[in-house]
Amino acid sequence: MAESDVMSNRSAARFVAPIRTFPWFFVLVFTAYPLGAIAAQLTGVDNRVVSVAMRGLVLLLACAVAGAAFMRRRELGGTRAFWVAGLVFWTAYSMRLFNDLLLSVHPLLKAPSEYVTFTFGTCVVPMFAAMLRTTPGERDQARVWLTRALIVACTGAIVVEVLSLARGETVLDLQGGRLGSATLNPISLGQMGAILASLVVARVAIGRQPLLSVFSLSATALGLAALLGSASRGPMVALVVALMALAGVRAMERFGAHILRLALVVGLVAVASIYSARYFEDSLGLSTVSRVALLFSGAQDESSAERVRVIRRAVAGFEDSPLVGYGIEEYSSRNYPHNILLDALMSTGLAGGIPIIVLFAIGTHAALRLMRSGSVDAWLGVVFIQLLIETMLSGDVWESGTLWVALAATVATLASRGAGQSPVAS
Repeated sequence: MAESDVMSNRSAARFVAPIRTFPWFFVLVFTAYPLGAIAAQLTGVDNRVVSVAMRGLVLLLACAVAGAAFMRRRELGGTRAFWVAGLVFWTAYSMRLFNDLLLSVHPLLKAPSEYVTFTFGTCVVPMFAAMLRTTPGERDQARVWLTRALIVACTGAIVVEVLSLARGETVLDLQGGRLGSATLNPISLGQMGAILASLVVARVAIGRQPLLSVFSLSATALGLAALLGSASRGPMVALVVALMALAGVRAMERFGAHILRLALVVGLVAVASIYSARYFEDSLGLSTVSRVALLFSGAQDESSAERVRVIRRAVAGFEDSPLVGYGIEEYSSRNYPHNILLDALMSTGLAGGIPIIVLFAIGTHAALRLMRSGSVDAWLGVVFIQLLIETMLSGDVWESGTLWVALAATVATLASRGAGQSPVAS
């Protein structure tokens, strides 16, 4: 750890009472669903019961973090533009949500309670809690615990798949050649693997972790195994874009040693991914290579064709009502357009579309600043960029709690560093 970071930790410890629930809160935002799904699969407990319990725990911890921040007189991060954009967007989305749940005659895919609990319980309230200006120690503890939790989750998911195959269950056939289970879908598995790999690669790339250590190699391999086994194209593309962004902003600083290290790491990850993907397809019957090849061939599988149809209908709906949108779902298919920006425009029109663009622009700027600094907080920027790209390829507003929390934490972290790492109200 750099001397400045050590001094910042000491300063924060001297003047700021730690909020011990923050690392738990941050970790469970990312891992509550997959860990609960794996536990439900292994124990035979109803996954819906476990899912509700885990969401309730995340909400409880978010409230605990917010309460502790108030009691300790912690400031919240973010510029005035960020707060105004956030308030306008969530007001517009809430109005659309309650209109569709209470007044609309169109049937929705999910129960009304699910839209409300996900929107406010996993997005709005946790996002507000993540706006807390945290200390370097709290953020680093969150990173360490998140890495460990993702290792457990990825290992557990792979164990579940192996046990299912050993019992003769046709898991691969049910998922179309993609690792996944009745409780954990391939996209969630791929997201876990991509985040784990990016956490380790980001640390190695900025010189905070040895490249050839057993931990670095094994954790990256585990993340790539989960990612490639899931054959989820969104997380794959998101990981590549996030690492390219990290390489680009680091190159701008002209730190020769760091650039060479990053190039070596990315090259090793690319080679390992190519050979692993080929092995998964040839030996295990997964569709990793075939699905990735579709991205470059211009051809469409059934899933892609359906998404294109939904996107066209969503765009048409926005054009019919550009100011306030027309619904939280595309009514004819009862589906969402798999793009969080288009989903926001479909739901709220320009009233919410412009604010969400402002939010993402501010978040992207903060993420690039953190990555460019080469500090211990660079991982937050990498994770946010990765989740932003992923939700642009397969996401919606009310189920993207990890993105909203990563956005808030990234913006708040930049504010904390700009304030001299002393997040206490005057």
